[in-house]
Amino acid sequence: MRPAKYDDLITVKTTLKELPLHHKIVFHSEIYNEENTLLSAGEVTLYFMETATMKRCNIPEQLKDKLIPYFNLI
Repeated sequence: MRPAKYDDLITVKTTLKELPLHHKIVFHSEIYNEENTLLSAGEVTLYFMETATMKRCNIPEQLKDKLIPYFNLI
């Protein structure tokens, strides 16, 4: 959208818009300059994989348990 310049202080805001329940997690990021002008936005999708088989697996329960309090779940 807009460039950041050398020596600019930037803020990167990364959020999870939804609780990951299955095999992937999506991080939404926005980059702002010191004037709080949005410079860039994007998302990164990561998949949970079994290291031995390299096949997708569900989110680890420990991670899911840590994330649940940040979502309004009834």
